[in-house]
Order: sequence, then C-alpha cells, then structure tokens
Amino acid sequence: MAHDGQAPRAFTHTNRGGVPWLSVAVTLGVMVLGAVLITVDPNAFSLVAGVASFAVVLTWAMIFLSHRAMRRRVAEQGAEPSPFPMPLGNVGTYLGLAFVATVVITMATIPDSRRALIIGLVWVAVLTLAWFVTGTRTSAAAHSRTGTLPVVRTRQSHED
Repeated sequence: MAHDGQAPRAFTHTNRGGVPWLSVAVTLGVMVLGAVLITVDPNAFSLVAGVASFAVVLTWAMIFLSHRAMRRRVAEQGAEPSPFPMPLGNVGTYLGLAFVATVVITMATIPDSRRALIIGLVWVAVLTLAWFVTGTRTSAAAHSRTGTLPVVRTRQSHED
C-alpha cells in the first residue's frame, strides 16, 4: 500500500533481509497495546471482536455492491457473462445485501455491539475523508500494478 501511495512512504523501507521492519514494529506495537487493553479492561475483547465483525460485514457489503456494479457494466458493454456466476444472480446479491443490513441493524439495537458499530462507522468515515483529501483515489487509478484480470478458461476449453 505504501508503494501505491495508500500508506506512509516510511513503510516501504526494508532491512538487509528484505523485511519491512516498520510494518513489523507497528504490528507488534498494536498487539502489545491489545494485550495491555485486555488486561486493563476485560470487556475490551468484546469490543475488538465487535469491530472485527463490523469489518467483515463491511467487506461483504462491498463485495455485493461491487458484484452489482460489475454486472451492470458487463451488461452495458455487451460482454459475455462470467463463467463463474453468482448463485441466484442479482437476487442473490440483493439477498446478501439484505442480510448485511439485518446484521447492521442488529448491531445497532444490541447495546453491547452498538459501540463497536459506531467505532466502525467512524473509522470508515475517517478513511473515506482521507481518501478524498490525500488524492489516493487518483493515484490508485494510475498505479502501475492495476490492470485487467487474466481471462480464466472454462472447463470446456481446458479439455480441448
């Protein structure tokens, strides 16, 4: 991410063995902070688990929304549909989004998970703001490793 301008440039530095030492140090620091936090507040684990659950829910929401956008673009361009279709197609996408919404609503109504939901939403807002402010959206579009996905041959073409 640092090579793409999506994290501080300092994270690109490695030691003689090629280990990204700053990334390892920051990860270690977060782990130590977590251990101290759980020692000080036994409920901290529930909060961290709730924030992790929010992250999973957010990831699935993005997958479903990306799938919907991809299907729309494929239809607009008249391209062939994927040889790996989503089960139930668009209906499956909307059912998945409905399930994600149900989980978020449940998190909002249960007092123990509400704080994790709020932290997750604030974090998403901060990252979104950073994305707009830093110009990462334009650098990501031009980044050298971005390209088209390789074409996967269907089973039928493997047998040829």
